[in-house]
Amino acid sequence: MAKAPKYTGSRGSNPYKNQKGWESLYLTIERLESDTTRTARAQLESEAKKVAKMAKRMAPVDEYNLEDAITFQSVGQGAYGKQGRDSKSRFNKNAWTIGVDINAMAGNKRVGDYAMLVHEYLPWGTTEKWPMPGTNKLWGLGPKSLAKQASSGIDVGGAFMYRAMEEVNESGLIKRRVVEAIEKTIERFVIMKKQKRF
Repeated sequence: MAKAPKYTGSRGSNPYKNQKGWESLYLTIERLESDTTRTARAQLESEAKKVAKMAKRMAPVDEYNLEDAITFQSVGQGAYGKQGRDSKSRFNKNAWTIGVDINAMAGNKRVGDYAMLVHEYLPWGTTEKWPMPGTNKLWGLGPKSLAKQASSGIDVGGAFMYRAMEEVNESGLIKRRVVEAIEKTIERFVIMKKQKRF
């Protein structure tokens, strides 16, 4: 009876990595993959933080506490919404969420319902009043928000999350900055390899 071949494919292992001549190439490629992945994640995290900061700058300040309720957090996310793992079984941190903590409290009131109304229906960058949904009442920016807008030069008011993303990602800048960061990492990697620093 013939013996079954030994399984060599567990946890991302490569059957070529231990063969003569391949080990150095395999380790070089593995290190380049690790470096570029780390660079891309760091740059994406930086871009996400910029969006959160801009959203806070665009949020109105008259009622509740929207600026402090805007959150930024890292979320490890894999296939089907499960926690992702890389080839070395480490947890991936590959997604970030920016949003309003709907359970945040302002006095004895929840911020969530107010945040949704403000985000979807409040005008921005104007002293104009718009109809409040479900009522005949007109609403617009209050005095604190108008003062914030005048001092910052940034349009304060509704759609602050959408507008923050558009501002930071103007004409695809996020993707461009991530690609540039990866290209710099590859250039550094090639220089270090030529200098035999690893």
